[in-house]
Amino acid sequence: MSKAGLLERLALAAGCMYLSDLHTTEYGKSLCQAVLSIDPAEYSLSEWQEAARYVSGRELSFPAPEEARDYLVSFLSKD
Repeated sequence: MSKAGLLERLALAAGCMYLSDLHTTEYGKSLCQAVLSIDPAEYSLSEWQEAARYVSGRELSFPAPEEARDYLVSFLSKD
């Protein structure tokens, strides 16, 4: 059995019905908790970058998975 992609895992953990729900503020708190529950080392830098880009809608680049994860937490916590 293959591991779920990071975006799919986040959507499931946050209770999103659709992947596109990750863009909505309605799931911000639960999505932030989902991000915090995942060890950055579980996914590649490219997956973390993709998640940060998808959720924020911004073109971003990070040197390490931890930094992408920290950005997501910060982005989701600002509301």
